[in-house]
Amino acid sequence: MKLTSLLRGAAIVLALAAVPAQAQVLKNGATPTGVPFNFLDPKTNTMRGFLLDIAAEVAKRGKLQFDLQTLDFQSLVPALESKRIDIITSSFAITEQRAKVVDFAVPLYSFYCGLLVPQGNPKKLVTYDDIKKVKVGTNMGNNIIASARQNGIEFELYSTIQDLVRDLNLGRIDAAIVDMPIVEQMMKDKPEYKFEWIKDFKPFSKDYYSFAVRKGDGALLDKINPILTEIKKDGTLQTLIKQWGLSVDIAP
Repeated sequence: MKLTSLLRGAAIVLALAAVPAQAQVLKNGATPTGVPFNFLDPKTNTMRGFLLDIAAEVAKRGKLQFDLQTLDFQSLVPALESKRIDIITSSFAITEQRAKVVDFAVPLYSFYCGLLVPQGNPKKLVTYDDIKKVKVGTNMGNNIIASARQNGIEFELYSTIQDLVRDLNLGRIDAAIVDMPIVEQMMKDKPEYKFEWIKDFKPFSKDYYSFAVRKGDGALLDKINPILTEIKKDGTLQTLIKQWGLSVDIAP
């Protein structure tokens, strides 16, 4: 009887050891319009994207479970502050102003905003002085807005890049200053868009992008930062960049 009891006890211990620890569930927020970083795929009606693939890798390595919440860009920070989400995994630039209200993880990647014009550049736009004379658009929340205004440039503001590009295509605006990888993907998907980038345009700055958590949530940063650093170093991030065909640089 004693041997039977010991064997039964050992079996219970082994069974318990085989049960994986329950993953920590976190709500992550992303916009549905940031192709190819985070977007709603109309073919599958599911959210996909480069950043969501990174989030999935973080979840796997960190024994986390992300519960994705789809939000418009202007709602990301309020949702984080009100605890409707725990982390922003959307295309979200690191800025001094945003760092006052959220805490950023380690920088992941960077790219520039480019000057987009109709093919042939009919208005002959190259410099900031040129842009001041025409109707130029950008998307709400774009990091370049403050810098542009300091240089005397006022924008037609759009809630989505899709709306912005549509109006440029229809001739309602003359140019757009916009995130290059997002529009490059849109032009691949819609060959009827006949645009070009102005090669001699000097962007205001190089922006860095990463995930963001609630101000003061050091515990979550301590969990995800080593994973993000590992992803940058072990080739995973470079592989995802190639898979998505992105023109971005890995952040130092």
